[in-house]
Amino acid sequence: MAIVTATTPPEPADWTPNPELPDDVEATIVRNTGDRREAQLVFTTGASVSIAGTALIGRRPAADEGEAVDQLVTIDDPERSVSKSHLMAGWNDAGFWITDRGSGNGTVVFPVDGGPAVQLHAGDPHTLADGDRVAIGDQIFTVHLAKLTKE
Repeated sequence: MAIVTATTPPEPADWTPNPELPDDVEATIVRNTGDRREAQLVFTTGASVSIAGTALIGRRPAADEGEAVDQLVTIDDPERSVSKSHLMAGWNDAGFWITDRGSGNGTVVFPVDGGPAVQLHAGDPHTLADGDRVAIGDQIFTVHLAKLTKE
């Protein structure tokens, strides 16, 4: 049985919440905007976790040096089918996405619309739909997306 816990990681000492970006950098920083989008991940074990920003999901997730994430989602997986930092998840203009982080047992998305399963490639983001199921190792979760709201 998987036990899922979420924590807020410490921010790197040199991280600022709204850094000024050079004009030649194409990036959107979405922090403290008042808009809130939330994904609820419901595991087949009954455990669930909400993700409103960015998250690393795995057995012992840890951000890379200089990388800032909002949540660390730890999955208790005694069989070790889930990698330490198995995948990253977050929000962008297209919606809620996940990216496999080069996990040993891979990440597979089973679309809610009945389309073919999608095996993710490390580093390639994949946007999820409400109701999609995701397998990470032996663990499976369903994605439930909340509508955009104001805090």
